[in-house]
Amino acid sequence: MRFRFVVLLLSFLFVLTAFASDKPTQEEIIAKSLQAFGPAELRAPAAGRELDCRAAWRVIVGGTGALQGTCFLQTRADKIHFNMDLKNTSYPGEDIVYTGEGKPVIRHVTPSVRSPLGTFLDANPAVVKSGLFGGVLTGAWPLFNFEKSGAKLNSHGLKKIDGQKLYEFQYEGPKQGDTKIFLYFDPDTGRHVMTEYRALAPGASSNGIGQPGGKDTVTTVQERFTEFREVGGMTLPLVWTIRYAEEQGHIQEWQMTFIKSKPLPDDAFTPLP
Repeated sequence: MRFRFVVLLLSFLFVLTAFASDKPTQEEIIAKSLQAFGPAELRAPAAGRELDCRAAWRVIVGGTGALQGTCFLQTRADKIHFNMDLKNTSYPGEDIVYTGEGKPVIRHVTPSVRSPLGTFLDANPAVVKSGLFGGVLTGAWPLFNFEKSGAKLNSHGLKKIDGQKLYEFQYEGPKQGDTKIFLYFDPDTGRHVMTEYRALAPGASSNGIGQPGGKDTVTTVQERFTEFREVGGMTLPLVWTIRYAEEQGHIQEWQMTFIKSKPLPDDAFTPLP
């Protein structure tokens, strides 16, 4: 009887442990994620860095189009500058700059018109200002200094995303408005592998003017991070994919493949024309 009791007790403790591992706390996932990234002194180096990359853009649903070019991501503390040059007059690419103050500066691709990605980020500036945009690729990533961020993570446990089980946490940060933000982590390594933003846009008439009672639509933007490698003591994703999807079916995708890391130039964080 005593033996059976011990076996039952151990089985009960095992179930509790397994259950807890399926739903880690905010503190547990932050600690595991930081350990997966690398040493503390490399999280937001004062000197900053630039990551150069190859860029590709394509329309998946709702039209046709595909372009290739180059890009770079500059980062130092809370400052970031992301530039994509597609060498095309209709869609030259993206230029997104945040200097740590005010609102991010986001390029118009044609006079007074931004791309769908640029429009989304302009309407949701907290995505860039909070350091979420770009994940651990930037020194602004909020998990590097989470107490300072004023945010919190609500654990939703394991979720299956495209056949892969990931830890899902809902991010709640200052001034994010009604946009819902979810962070996803690999349960084995603790690496942050995806961020999803879901924004509700008011129903609009055919000329784009919102009307009371119109059908609201949801825009979803996903940032996915893959192909992790060690770069200068840090474990970074070499592939950064952004997918923009409107509820009515319009989908575009941007993919950045990083090829080189180097020191910041003197003109870093200056918007390009």
